Amino acid sequence: HGPGIPDDERELIFKKGYRIQNSRSRTEGFGMGLYLARTLIEKQGGKLSLYSDGRNGSRFVIELPVK
Repeated sequence: HGPGIPDDERELIFKKGYRIQNSRSRTEGFGMGLYLARTLIEKQGGKLSLYSDGRNGSRFVIELPVK
């Protein structure tokens, strides 16, 4: 649910310390959650993907290998 993630920020949100433009005025968060999630998932050989049309929320998908 929510406004979705703008096209120009979709890959940026996974960078350390990055916060979406319209959330910077709020005080909560450090911009580390998605960076840490992607880092940990990739270290396990997995993938964290984002699907968002920029208007109607976003969906994150985690793929992990079967060992």
